[in-house]
Amino acid sequence: MKILLLFEIFTALSNAQVQITCEYEFKDFSIPDGPIYACKILNDIQDLSYENRDVIEVHGVHLPNKNDGDIKGIWTENNYHLTYFPRKLTKRFSNLKVIHYNKSRFLILLEIYISFSSAQIEITCHYEFISLPLFDHQIYTCSIFSNVTNVTYKTRDITAMKGQHLPGKTNDDVKGFLSDRNKIIYPVHKLTKYFKNLEAIKHRQTYLVDITNEDFEEFATKLVYLQISKSYLEKIQKDLFIYNPNLKGIDLSNNRIIKFDPKVFDSLRNLEYLTVEGNTCIKKQNYDTNDVAKVINQIKSQCSDISKFVILFT
Repeated sequence: MKILLLFEIFTALSNAQVQITCEYEFKDFSIPDGPIYACKILNDIQDLSYENRDVIEVHGVHLPNKNDGDIKGIWTENNYHLTYFPRKLTKRFSNLKVIHYNKSRFLILLEIYISFSSAQIEITCHYEFISLPLFDHQIYTCSIFSNVTNVTYKTRDITAMKGQHLPGKTNDDVKGFLSDRNKIIYPVHKLTKYFKNLEAIKHRQTYLVDITNEDFEEFATKLVYLQISKSYLEKIQKDLFIYNPNLKGIDLSNNRIIKFDPKVFDSLRNLEYLTVEGNTCIKKQNYDTNDVAKVINQIKSQCSDISKFVILFT
């Protein structure tokens, strides 16, 4: 008898067809809109994996005079095998405004409320000087502490920037951007529209679940330090830093990363500082953060093969 034991997750790594069954109802999500027409997922979704989570079929009978276009919310609770967020929901429900995932048995799915509308994304900066690795002096930074909850995959361009600069300072003096203890799920875009001289990005204790090279393209060669720590990242792709060849420091510690592409750091000739400790595939970093070559070798050894997180007992 073979038993699959997956670290922290229990999910099938197969080419499964993801189907959901809805019970349609009106539900109060405690948002200003009041009760909204929503799909409650009834089935226990067991065939979801990181690579295979596009919803291809939805079952259920609408309330009278209602259709898919009326759905503004989707939610589930006690869905014990649901370990990743289903995708392609808006292909069926184009007017989604709220997603509510309650806690599951094996992997905590944070209760999140996501706006899918064309929201105005306004950020209020607390301007300050902060210290970061590799900088021999404190850098002038826009720090945001209030939750930016209306950022979605399709809607994350900043439309307004607020905040009072320190005396004698302007947007041109801002070298750092800090998001701390924020429920932001995707990195915001168009920061350089306001801060053209950004050199450092720091996200700490956020809900960030996925990043791509497009999230850092606007910073180009000026970006020298990137930190995304104590968040929910799971995979690091090969071309993540393709637009940022001058990166000198990277901190991806304390996420849920199960895989690094082995070539992700190949283009970073100036890398001096690297920490990835506290992830699923690399709980403890064996080398100092400045011993970059050895840290990269440890990553390649421990974090290049997802199959290492499946143990077979016979």
